[in-house]
Amino acid sequence: MANKRWYREIQAAAAFWIAGIVFALVGAVFVAVGARSARFFLYLGIPFLGLGLLVLILMVCSLYLKVKQPQNYEVWLWWVNFIGGLSGSLLFGIPSTLALPILLMVGVDGELWWIGAAFSVIGLGVLIVVWMIARRQYSARPRWVKKDKPTHHP
Repeated sequence: MANKRWYREIQAAAAFWIAGIVFALVGAVFVAVGARSARFFLYLGIPFLGLGLLVLILMVCSLYLKVKQPQNYEVWLWWVNFIGGLSGSLLFGIPSTLALPILLMVGVDGELWWIGAAFSVIGLGVLIVVWMIARRQYSARPRWVKKDKPTHHP
């Protein structure tokens, strides 16, 4: 039954695989619709497609890592989670923070000004919270284990 080893590895990290596939599929659909009709969907789909492909590429690498360095598999999954989560949060936080300045540069007045201000405040809050969480998680990250050295943490 060694032939089904890859299946067990995919199943053990199913959430990562599902997230990568969903983001890639949603992004691909938006890019296809945007290329065909509305440019807005193209600009919305490219970041989602990029995030999905990034996570999928990292997960494909995890299959190789599981075979060659199984002691580091969990560390790799931590990094996939960290990079994917940080990238996804920044995909919302950075454009949201820039909503009000962009609307002011364009010269929009009235109701859209308030909506832009709300998005900018929410985006700035997201960036601050993401920075605090990422800093805490990074300092408590698991360490990469080398085969020739004993495993001990300071």
